[in-house]
Amino acid sequence: MSADQRNEVFIYEAKEHRLSLERYKHYYFIHQEVYRWNASVRRDTARVLDILSNVVDLSVFAAPDNKRLIRYSALFGFTYTHTLTSPLNGEDYLILERH
Repeated sequence: MSADQRNEVFIYEAKEHRLSLERYKHYYFIHQEVYRWNASVRRDTARVLDILSNVVDLSVFAAPDNKRLIRYSALFGFTYTHTLTSPLNGEDYLILERH
């Protein structure tokens, strides 16, 4: 899916990763592509999320069986808040939010 189709409202790009913010209804969802994981990516991601958290409430949309994404999100302070049913496929997804 392209950036326009995802309604991206913020994009941060670095050599090792790309982080974008998608607005959907009243949610702001984080998308991240990590090309090469290292300690600086973790620090950089935390810094960008801290800045964004001061402006908007951030959310992660995760399939219940995507344990890797849930654990990764927890590294940055995201916790489960509720379940949302997708209008596209009728599947339930976990909404993780950072407070």
